[in-house]
Amino acid sequence: MTILDKLNQDELPKSQERFKKYLNEDMINKLADFQTILTTQEEAIIENVEALNLSLKKINFRNNPPTYIQIKEGKNTSEIISSFKLSLKDWKPNLSEYEKTKNDAILENSFLKIQSIIDDLSANENKRKEVTDVRNWFQFSAREHFREDNKLFKIYESTGELSGGEKAQLTYTILGSSIAYQFGINQDGNESKSFRFITVDESFSNQDDEKATYLMDLCKQLHLQLLVVTPNDKTHIVEPYISHVHFAQRQNNRNSLLFDMPITEYMEEREKYNLAND
Repeated sequence: MTILDKLNQDELPKSQERFKKYLNEDMINKLADFQTILTTQEEAIIENVEALNLSLKKINFRNNPPTYIQIKEGKNTSEIISSFKLSLKDWKPNLSEYEKTKNDAILENSFLKIQSIIDDLSANENKRKEVTDVRNWFQFSAREHFREDNKLFKIYESTGELSGGEKAQLTYTILGSSIAYQFGINQDGNESKSFRFITVDESFSNQDDEKATYLMDLCKQLHLQLLVVTPNDKTHIVEPYISHVHFAQRQNNRNSLLFDMPITEYMEEREKYNLAND
């Protein structure tokens, strides 16, 4: 009875007050901040997709008839993601009701929900990475529209049903626009201070000339500066788009020579070589 009296008169009430203060001022605020961070990232992804679509709309995906690609974001309805997002909405206590009633059960119920969220995320690292990476909250698809009237022509839910060339073309379009957006390149003109240099390393080896030419046209429309590494049998694809050539020639399988020249000089020298060997 003495110990019980001491708990009631001193230690237990103080612990209760400390717990309420910790829950109200620390735990609730920190989890609210965490939720705000995730929500801000979700909004940023939506804004970035909108900006990317502005870029994509200016690029012809097909030329006959002209079409363009738009990215559509949808909600990921998987049970893991849905359950986590629901728990983020359900943990908050009704503080106005608590102020009226001083019912500790309201705070305790909230604490148990918070504890459940923390325990769940702590127990499974893979799940924690999945649900806290906000990109996983979305499912994306690509939609092809006719340029003439903006009507929907085709929806690409995945690249699985596409041929190799079609898959590459769709990837080129989205990736190229993403690079342009990340580099801050305005498609209306060339900003001298924006970084725009990328390397394309032998990407034409398994592509037909049409798809390879599409990539070069795409980079030109996006004002990207290219270093194209390609075998000699594919140089005809890049010639209309480049200004200089670094031509590597191997001699006797032992030595290599590198010739640096403008594209016009390269074409003249090649013509002389072809005439001499006809």
